[in-house]
Amino acid sequence: MIIGRLALKDIRWTGQGGRHEALWAIRINAAVTAVFVGGLVAISLPGGSDQVAVTDLKAHQCYVLTHEHEIDPHNGIGTLDKVRRVGCGSEHDGEVVGVWDAGRAWSDYPDDQETLESRASQECDRLTHGYARDFWRIPDGSTERYFAPTRSGWRYSGIHQVVCSVESNGAKGTLYQDPAVLGPHRTAYLDAENALDIVRAQVPDSPTADGAMSEWTVYAVHMASAEEAMVRALKAHQWPSDAAGPIAQVEASAQRAAAAWTKADGDREPNAVDRDAKAAEAIDAATPYDAARGSLHLTVSDPAPVRRV
Repeated sequence: MIIGRLALKDIRWTGQGGRHEALWAIRINAAVTAVFVGGLVAISLPGGSDQVAVTDLKAHQCYVLTHEHEIDPHNGIGTLDKVRRVGCGSEHDGEVVGVWDAGRAWSDYPDDQETLESRASQECDRLTHGYARDFWRIPDGSTERYFAPTRSGWRYSGIHQVVCSVESNGAKGTLYQDPAVLGPHRTAYLDAENALDIVRAQVPDSPTADGAMSEWTVYAVHMASAEEAMVRALKAHQWPSDAAGPIAQVEASAQRAAAAWTKADGDREPNAVDRDAKAAEAIDAATPYDAARGSLHLTVSDPAPVRRV
């Protein structure tokens, strides 16, 4: 998987009436590409479709962007009033994967707005992985978004929730995968893989350790820990006989990557950190995830998605 870091873009939303009068910021969290395999199970909402404020959206709900929004396709800046909520079995623009209550993390709006943006990005990434489970089956061209409150919305209208969604024009059906339907083996594998992917996405903004030594060494510590956690999770599960071999190869690769990340953490020169981080990333890129997935009848084609965080 190739991870690319790009700047956040602002989209402004102005609510109508009551507590929705406060200005909100809609942040583009991630652009995710993956191969779409097979049909998606449709979930319909009772009561037809209706217009709602973004703040009223909940997980498992789908929506269509209305004519009341104006977004510049070049810079991602514009306004959004409400969305039209529709059943996920109908054609839609986005699906809500979860809502994170930022009020549990802070009693007041963070002094630095980027702090909220960074945490919202991480929490929405976690919710998306838990909701869709198999990230590789998200339709190509999809965009992961989060809708976060501004300082005025937080303080004067009591809006603390961050709404996380995945958008894909003209989508039908839901991205949700029920662990009970996936079964214990596929769920165990995806949980282990997703935990690593969530940490992997937090790569530092700087492409090298030069001038960002502390960020890269901290990232190396987190990646080493995540690789080791993946090994433990995979070893703890009793796999079917035809999946045991491919998954053992993933375990071995993760162990080598963990060792390389640990070495990067111990380096004291930026060039050395870059060298060992690249070695760890090369090991990860060569990991036979597709073989392990194939043995469990999961999506086996990864188009190297680019994620904007």
